[in-house]
Amino acid sequence: MPFEPGSWSIALDQGTDAPRIARDALGAWLADVPEHVRDNALIAVGELVANAVRFGRPPIHVRASVGAEALVVEVSDEGESRPRRRVPTEDGGVGLNLVHLLADRVENETGLTRVRCTFGTTIDRPAGPPDPDHRVALVRQGTTVLVALEGDIDLAARPELDELLATLDPARLERVVIDLRDVTFLDSTGLHMAQRFDRWGRDHDVTVVFTRGIPAVMLALRSTGLADRLTFSDAP
Repeated sequence: MPFEPGSWSIALDQGTDAPRIARDALGAWLADVPEHVRDNALIAVGELVANAVRFGRPPIHVRASVGAEALVVEVSDEGESRPRRRVPTEDGGVGLNLVHLLADRVENETGLTRVRCTFGTTIDRPAGPPDPDHRVALVRQGTTVLVALEGDIDLAARPELDELLATLDPARLERVVIDLRDVTFLDSTGLHMAQRFDRWGRDHDVTVVFTRGIPAVMLALRSTGLADRLTFSDAP
């Protein structure tokens, strides 16, 4: 059944759960939009809302309109700092670059904290909404640590990831495995996490390997070049 043209909007507070709330609400509204268009739009919205949470001012507005040829999504807030692309570092810079890779067109208005993304629409099969929950678990076995991640690894998961990385003792470790198999969504927080764990391993001479995730997770890693820099294993 073809999707119906229309428009949608939501206003969000500046909380760490705002990216997830935006993705869930927009995903439900886009239930009949082609799967790859929907997935790209949800990743982009998560990144833009996360940026608004970190650097903007509430309220955060997300607006979308869909027609026969395009889906247009806009994220704005009341801040005065215009979002801009920059070279990715461990502190940030991945999110907006990822948005530019996923969208067919990105407009960043001068003098406004507003980013508008356009995604071309084609016929495909819609997918269900992403899992809103996340879990971070650590399992030790001798000199190896397994970090098992599950669900949405987004801004809400950052405190747990920061704490986990701070507790790792390189003097007692030879190998760290980051298990991505049960991750359903990965935004810039997850990408930063992967980059930080990889850098931590290199700095402390500890082997850090990642298991391969679902296609959407691997797309995020490939889009930012991390898939070529990280070490992967099929046997965690």
